[in-house]
Amino acid sequence: DRELEMEEDADFDLVAMFHREADEAPVRINEVSAGNDIYVSDHFKRDDWMELYNTTDKDIDIEGMYLSDNANKPQKYKIQPAEGISTIVPANGRLSVWADGREQKSQLHAPFKLANADGSVLTLQSADGSWKDVIRYDAHDGKETFGRYPDGANHVSVMSVPTIGKSNILS
Repeated sequence: DRELEMEEDADFDLVAMFHREADEAPVRINEVSAGNDIYVSDHFKRDDWMELYNTTDKDIDIEGMYLSDNANKPQKYKIQPAEGISTIVPANGRLSVWADGREQKSQLHAPFKLANADGSVLTLQSADGSWKDVIRYDAHDGKETFGRYPDGANHVSVMSVPTIGKSNILS
């Protein structure tokens, strides 16, 4: 922090500059649907899902990163896609991961399902462990999700309009 002294009649412009803290997650768990009753996976099932959001202006590959539904085991599942399945979260974009324990066909699938009765926790950790994102979600029904608003922000809430692959909205 700096303190500047200026003359009262000085003419000047101020520019605010923001930067990400070194340990802040560039990819966030943006939206969670535990008990999904709307969207259908590549297995034609209405299973649990999560949406990841890239907060940066560059594409990020999540292959080799870790997803978990257990805060005490952040390296529960190492993201390893089947051939032809993208693990790129586009710049300022989204990537969905089904949490259903099913095999990967044309979409990413994690080998665990999401708890919903009282809510739970999800973590995403970088491959080298330099950052981790955590979202604690509350119980919600099959026509709701739990997510960040706006996308990638710290504010979390139950959302009455699921928005897989789109910007989160509050209503």
